[in-house]
Order: sequence, then structure tokens, then C-alpha cells
Amino acid sequence: MDSITLQANQDCTESGFIFEIQSLYAYLRRVVDPRKSKGIRYQLATLLLLILLAKLGGQDNPTGISEWVKLREAALVKILKLPRQRVPHHAPIGGCCKLWNQRRLNR
Repeated sequence: MDSITLQANQDCTESGFIFEIQSLYAYLRRVVDPRKSKGIRYQLATLLLLILLAKLGGQDNPTGISEWVKLREAALVKILKLPRQRVPHHAPIGGCCKLWNQRRLNR
């Protein structure tokens, strides 16, 4: 997730690249969650979406991603309709980032 590349038929305007958040979430829901079911509070797709949004916002590490998400908590809860009415803390975000890096290294 170091960079974002647009396809040849995609345009980025002065106001940015616009996409449907629900279509992105639907795509992320297809990712298989390797975590054990005990203690899961947030869907993997939700964590991945929050990480992706923070990465687009310029954050590069789990701490920065967690802070970016926390600073936008009210808006993210409302837009994403999070059932817990709060965003995840650093631990699930960091764990998801760690899992992502491990899988990327194993490829």
C-alpha cells in the first residue's frame, strides 16, 4: 500500500478521485478474515477500509493510522454507520497492519 495507481480509463479531477464507499466496502468484505472469532469487535472489512482511508490521508504507520481515525471518529461513525458508535483503538488497527505486512512478505 505504498502508492495508488489509477487504471488507464480512470480520471482524477482537481477535487480528487471519487468512488462509492459502499462498493469499496463490498470489495473488502471478500477478503478472508484469518483472525480467530473470539474477541472480534470489528469486521475485517471495516478495519481495512479505515486503514485505506488513513493511508489515502497520508498516514504510513499503525500509530498514525489510529490517530487519523480517532481524530475523525464522529464523521467515520456516521458515514460508515459503525454499530459500536466508536472507531477501533490502536490494537486492532495495528494487528490488521501487522497481518497485512506478514501476508505481503509471504508472497
